[in-house]
Parts: sequence; structure tokens; C-alpha cells
Amino acid sequence: GRIVGHVHWDHLSVELFYIEANTRGKGIGTKLLEEVEKIALEKHCKYAFLETMSFNAPVFYQKNGYNILAQIENSPAEGETRYFMKKDFL
Repeated sequence: GRIVGHVHWDHLSVELFYIEANTRGKGIGTKLLEEVEKIALEKHCKYAFLETMSFNAPVFYQKNGYNILAQIENSPAEGETRYFMKKDFL
């Protein structure tokens, strides 16, 4: 798997997160997400922010403590939804 993000002011911005299809559902994604969140906490971040699509993993993020801040229906394509999500650390 791979996760890419950066700390900007008081938050972690997750920009890319990918887990190979044959390893999904084995806890690897959760471990990667927890590790990057641990780094963010060490850097005194107050929250994490990310963007995902309905065909990606919004339920995965919700299971890991992320809440939907906003969503755009029919984006990026008809019948899909773009989600903006946040997890508070404090």
C-alpha cells in the first residue's frame, strides 16, 4: 500500500491512499492510516482532512473515525459522489 500526505499548519492532509486489491480487507489500510495519523499527532495536528469518491472508500474512512463535512453529488461523474472528510484528533 501507499499513503501520501503532508502537514500544513494544524492539520494532516491525506492526498493519496492506495491499497492493492489483493490485500484489501486485511487491516493493512487501517495500519497505514494509523501510522500517518500518529506522525500528525507528533507534529501537533488537530485534525486530518481528505477527499474521496463514492467508488473509493468513504465507508472505510468512516469506520476509522472520519466524518463527512460536505459532498458533491454527480461528481466526478453522473451517479457518483465526491466526499470531503475530516477526523478530529482532540
